[in-house]
Amino acid sequence: MLLLSILIATPILILLWVVLSKKLYKKENLKYFFRNKNNNYIPDGIEDIVDEVEDRIKRVKEEAEDVKESLKDLKEQTEDVIDAALGKDKKRRGRPKK
Repeated sequence: MLLLSILIATPILILLWVVLSKKLYKKENLKYFFRNKNNNYIPDGIEDIVDEVEDRIKRVKEEAEDVKESLKDLKEQTEDVIDAALGKDKKRRGRPKK
């Protein structure tokens, strides 16, 4: 459980650090970064970074789901290869008839 939380938290923190450093690197963005137009005591630059990181996390989750589905398919295919190597007869379904 600890290893899983480390594996999840580390990329998120690295992603946050990269986005923050990328935003602060440009000098012309510093004035905008600390501006607070909506008077909620949170700088607009921080709000933008949080939004961007949330979008990236959402995208990473979607890709992780795709990888999970692909691994399920790989598992099934691997079982079929093992069965074929053992000589078990398994009818292949083929194309459905119309």
